[in-house]
Amino acid sequence: MRSELVEVAARQGGVFTRSQALDTGHSAADVRRLLRSGQWSAVRHGIYVVAPQGDTSGPGPVCRAAAARLALGGRGTVSHRTAAELLGIALLDPGRVTELTLPPGDRRPGHCPGVALHAAELPADHVTNGSGLPVTTVERTVIDLGRMLPFRAGVVAADSALRSAGANQERVRAVLGDCAGWPGIRRATRVVELADARAESPLESLCRAVFDELGMPRPDLQTLVVDPHDGWWARVDFLWTDHGTVVEADGMAKYTGLATLREEKLRQERIEELGYAVVRVTWAQVTRDPAGTVNRIRRAFVRGRTLRNARLAGEHTALTPW
Repeated sequence: MRSELVEVAARQGGVFTRSQALDTGHSAADVRRLLRSGQWSAVRHGIYVVAPQGDTSGPGPVCRAAAARLALGGRGTVSHRTAAELLGIALLDPGRVTELTLPPGDRRPGHCPGVALHAAELPADHVTNGSGLPVTTVERTVIDLGRMLPFRAGVVAADSALRSAGANQERVRAVLGDCAGWPGIRRATRVVELADARAESPLESLCRAVFDELGMPRPDLQTLVVDPHDGWWARVDFLWTDHGTVVEADGMAKYTGLATLREEKLRQERIEELGYAVVRVTWAQVTRDPAGTVNRIRRAFVRGRTLRNARLAGEHTALTPW
């Protein structure tokens, strides 16, 4: 690959057009040979990237976004789910198209396959540089996803952004204010109000969104339950202290073998001995039967309050002098 073309590709997020390859000295035969050999890969019609040696996974989100912008004449800011992929925000559904935002009134092409275009204002402080491309900031991406996606998916993305993508809660609220009155902003506001960096996985985020949707009181997150007698403690996913109930979100990554399963069983027994009802919730349960899952927890509230009252009564008896 000629050095002139390397420089052109570097300015465009790593991609280049057939015309640019020809203009920098490659022949049409060179282009065909490099594509056939797998040294170059077609990202879009007439838009190529140098393929990493031995990589058969195809162009990644950066290349796809760069190629989409190139097809639009270098216009558009990477946004929504595509921005989330570039910024490391977890998504329930990554989507199947490249998403770009253009300012309102900007001329839009009649048809650009594989690209979804959004029209919205893009203040300078809502845009950053990601892999050499203009990308909505992590906070603006949270708001865009909260406006567009279903509530549960928006919460998963917002929690992930706060937990691992460097989003700042105050900045998220500031961007929310900047977008006041936009379509979907009420849903985005609900998402921001619920978002919490302490949610440690998409399953925990999904559970919290379901609890909120179905009118459950909000639990404490990642809270310690402690045995006052010997100091043993456990950190639990969700705790309703007044209802004496613990809920654990059971992603299968927790369990890597029989020893882990045994440790988890003993841990649950200790939590129950402390007077808590314990409910385990899986991805399948919360996605396929959210109402049934919440009803299981509500039934556990009854058991948990009974256990809690019995524990408190026992502690009171132990402290009462004869």
